[in-house]
Amino acid sequence: MINKGIDLVFCNEKELISLTDQTDLYAALNSSNDFPCKVICTVAERGVYIKHKGSWINIPTKNVEIKDTTGAGDLFATGFLYGILSNIGDPVSCEFANKCAGEVIGTLGCRLHKEQLLDLL
Repeated sequence: MINKGIDLVFCNEKELISLTDQTDLYAALNSSNDFPCKVICTVAERGVYIKHKGSWINIPTKNVEIKDTTGAGDLFATGFLYGILSNIGDPVSCEFANKCAGEVIGTLGCRLHKEQLLDLL
């Protein structure tokens, strides 16, 4: 299902379980070890798991007051890709992505103002 032309998979816990046809997160993480790409799996308040070449890292997130989860996945992906393009490495990119998602979750609506984004940098 995941072929060699794919470099990166973003998913949440439910999506990874479905994608790997497993019944729980840890079985899904182990099953995705065969994927030929980097896997980034968000797990809500538990942060994110990132897999690349068979190694798993859990990057925790800070608790935020949830006002609206609309756009959280998109902002997470945006933050991670910004980090990768800035050459800050996967763990730091995940930390930045968590901050981006946390900012939008704490805001009503799915858009952040320019000032909010600049404060994250």
